[in-house]
Amino acid sequence: MKWNLCFYSLLTNSIILITAQSISAQPIPYKSVNSNADDYAIAFRTLKTKTELWITSSRGQESELHRSKKILIATVNAKGIGEFTEAPQPLNQPSNLSKNSQVQLNGCPVFSQCDGNYGIMVSNRLMSNGKSTGNDLYEIQCSPSGEWAVNRLDSVNSDYWDDTPTLSTDGNFLYFSSDRNSPGRRLTDIFVSTKTSSGWSTPQALDGINSTEYSEQTPFVNGDGYLYYATNRSGDYDIWRVELDKSSGKPIGIPKPFDMKGVNKVGSDEGHPLFSPGGEWFLFTSNKTDSYQTKDFDIYQNHMFQPADTLQITVLLRTKRATVGGEYEDITEPQSTSVYAVDGTLKKTTQNSDNLGIASFIIPRAITQEPAFDQRFRSVVVSAKEKNPEKQISSKDTLLFDRSCHARLNHTLIIWDTATYFTTGCRQDFPIVNVQFFVSAYWCPTTLKYQNFTLCGSIFPNPECKIVETIKPELPCKNNDLYHYQLNYTEPTVEVTRPYGLCADLNEAKQHGAEYAQKVDSAVSKFIENMEIALKQPCVQRAIQSHKPITVEVVGWTDPRSIDNRCIYTGRDINLKTSFVKLQNIESKQYISNGLLSNGTPFSKSGAGGNQMLSDLRAYYTASMLDTLWQLNLPEYNALRHRKGAINVVAIGKAISLEHSASYGQQRSVNVRIIAEDDNLKTISGKIPLPSSTTVICGTNCFDNQIISFTSDSTNKPKKDTIDLPKPKIIGKPIQSTEIREESSHCYSILFHTFPSEEEAIGLQTEIISKKFNNIRVIPFIELSGRKFYRVLTGCYDSNQTAEQIERELPPLLQSLTVKCTTMIIQE
Repeated sequence: MKWNLCFYSLLTNSIILITAQSISAQPIPYKSVNSNADDYAIAFRTLKTKTELWITSSRGQESELHRSKKILIATVNAKGIGEFTEAPQPLNQPSNLSKNSQVQLNGCPVFSQCDGNYGIMVSNRLMSNGKSTGNDLYEIQCSPSGEWAVNRLDSVNSDYWDDTPTLSTDGNFLYFSSDRNSPGRRLTDIFVSTKTSSGWSTPQALDGINSTEYSEQTPFVNGDGYLYYATNRSGDYDIWRVELDKSSGKPIGIPKPFDMKGVNKVGSDEGHPLFSPGGEWFLFTSNKTDSYQTKDFDIYQNHMFQPADTLQITVLLRTKRATVGGEYEDITEPQSTSVYAVDGTLKKTTQNSDNLGIASFIIPRAITQEPAFDQRFRSVVVSAKEKNPEKQISSKDTLLFDRSCHARLNHTLIIWDTATYFTTGCRQDFPIVNVQFFVSAYWCPTTLKYQNFTLCGSIFPNPECKIVETIKPELPCKNNDLYHYQLNYTEPTVEVTRPYGLCADLNEAKQHGAEYAQKVDSAVSKFIENMEIALKQPCVQRAIQSHKPITVEVVGWTDPRSIDNRCIYTGRDINLKTSFVKLQNIESKQYISNGLLSNGTPFSKSGAGGNQMLSDLRAYYTASMLDTLWQLNLPEYNALRHRKGAINVVAIGKAISLEHSASYGQQRSVNVRIIAEDDNLKTISGKIPLPSSTTVICGTNCFDNQIISFTSDSTNKPKKDTIDLPKPKIIGKPIQSTEIREESSHCYSILFHTFPSEEEAIGLQTEIISKKFNNIRVIPFIELSGRKFYRVLTGCYDSNQTAEQIERELPPLLQSLTVKCTTMIIQE
């Protein structure tokens, strides 16, 4: 059976989702989109302000002889799906109704999950040289003014049939069907191309699912990690699936028919598998009828019961506590209290947190009437009851998450001590006291859980460090009529020596290492939690919004005993000029030459009996470890870390601890301090905003482009006895953040190019700046899979009109660049 559509088969869309195993009913025709003509592939295009249904159809053609296909578009709003109208040129080819006109095939669009203005479609339009190679793949790009550009993917297409594209959920892989391996045999295979800095790579056949006797086509990548596709291995076309390796894009496991009741029917063809944006509906194309006779192709839908989402809230009280020395330290304490959650349906739920501050909510999935209303993202507003309302205030946080997330959703909710929240200073101290952070005279944190994140060697044995074992080789043909030979074999000798000047107390490590590590691991976890909370402090948030730098100080302490004069530093050389973590006052330190702290430097060259250098090293290595862990665990910190000048990490060696009442081991401790420039907002304006944040707790940076709301429709206004949810405001940041801006604040920037490496991005940034265009940034961009890219874009402009005016003046600059850039305006 040759699928006379797109154009052995049909389409998919790259909006991903969850596969549920329980099905509510038999598939039924999707009446909102079907017509009396052939209706093939559909796609969901989602933008910030709307969603659209795109369908590939033969409706409106003059006769069956033309067999032409075109793209139709309908807008979805609160009232339903609007009227389908033809996609504008150049998406559809100009009409040519002459007797000898060629069959015009346009369709099968698929859109990027994170950018509804970028996609791939199929067309058989003539090439620029007038040659036709049949169906080919084309990139489509929509400008801010709504005009579409169509460009042939020369690196992907062949001289044969290339069709039915789909994109992986992270946008790194392009899958499509082609008969290039079996031209003229009407057999198709699925191919994959990888996105690179210069475009799409040469396609490779998708080994593991392609066969030599049957056809595989109409691929679709779903958020459950499976590739869905159509194959005629069973006689007619049925839908199969196979698990994908997300890193390589290649199949793993054995392909199997998709086991969903009523989908694969004997005697009819099924293809173009697709999931609705929220995963609540499964859609496909079929020409089946109840009487087992085939007819025109239609879209079918099947509702899928989705499991409820589980949200875990940890409630902490953020306050201060007086120390023995008369100072104050910032602390957090778990709170047992009532926790409130209001979901997108305006339903309020209450749970009680336990003695660890943990409360769990089960959030049912909202049931939609049809696939077009199944939104991919949800929002929940959470808050807690203050035990002392006169002195405490709960944050009211809006949580956003992608419904394709499969993991438990977690969020930390802060109840603020008003004395801490309404502060006129912006300094937060988080000392970890009475924890033996280091073995005597050794500079590396004594951690087991986090030892792989340190830049220094751990005191704990490495399981990979074993005696080398070798097997004596066998000698083939050692005896022969013509010759005889032998091998003189000596097993290798392994020598282990202790470096001169190493002053770690290994006996202490053997006796107390595990005990110390347990405490240190707990302390490091606390430092991660403390940083998360510190970045939510209002004065820190105001500093971030004002683009004022945040300083993180990591202080290392030693006990008062002097170090043996023979002890030297045996770690790696540290170049403090290139290191992100800086050491305080390096210009005054005798043992640092030209910014380099070298291996072999005696501790005696520093003050305090050698303890100054020791505490400097302890502070530096602990700060480096924490910087790495904060980047990995805290998106807010990571965003600041990659914004030039936004955050500084400084290591400070305090030489000798003043905790005289503590043991020597307990004096070898660490302190973290977060400092921001205080704008004293309370004094200036007399008004401080209530604590709140908008946080992406599971998903990607796609939220800015993808959040859609139908709440403006009068039929969806909440009742008077319900709680009105604030509309989530997402700022166009590369990584999730709790930063909040006023409604009147807008940022329109011009995107030049996106690179897979920071080095390439900085190279383009430097080149543009050298052309006297200084307003250029490099911002990291993280996909759902965790893969990182780097965007080169301008700074912020107040309006889209201003950005467009600047963009119109850029062509001379773009032509002079070594990297080919196609600019576009994005709103942050």
